[in-house]
Amino acid sequence: MKKSKFVLIVFFVFTTLQGYSQNPIPVSLKEMYCGDGVIFPLDHKLPILLGEGTKRFTPSIEEITRAELLLSNNIAGVNYIDLTGKYKPDHLKKTLYKYNRQYVGYQNADSDRIILINLMNFAKKRQAKENFDGWETAYIVGFGEFYEKNRIALMVNLTKKEVSIR
Repeated sequence: MKKSKFVLIVFFVFTTLQGYSQNPIPVSLKEMYCGDGVIFPLDHKLPILLGEGTKRFTPSIEEITRAELLLSNNIAGVNYIDLTGKYKPDHLKKTLYKYNRQYVGYQNADSDRIILINLMNFAKKRQAKENFDGWETAYIVGFGEFYEKNRIALMVNLTKKEVSIR
């Protein structure tokens, strides 16, 4: 009986941890920002829900570059939805320059291709390393004052050329 419980526990632990073992892909776009980035492949399990009818994909470097251009260049014809304060479209490039990025690709129910960019402020390196520990391998979510001030998730709809807060 004890052996079967042990086997069951080991099986549960390994099947649970397997979802987080996929390797994110490092990405560096130093011409756009000074932080680091990772792309989460389509089979990487996330601790968030993307919505009904969504289908994950692994974004390409070209799609990431397009998303960054839409995000930070305040381009005419791009619809910036609910971006205010330090996240106003004309402030985004400067504000987000020292933020590290996590990229997730998905299609919504309308088949729009969307890049979710999870941005984490690394300007204060010691605090960032402490609060964003493991960001290279796990999608970061957090609650409280530090996360409210130093993390934001933005959705960049490549199909409709829209940028909005998630």
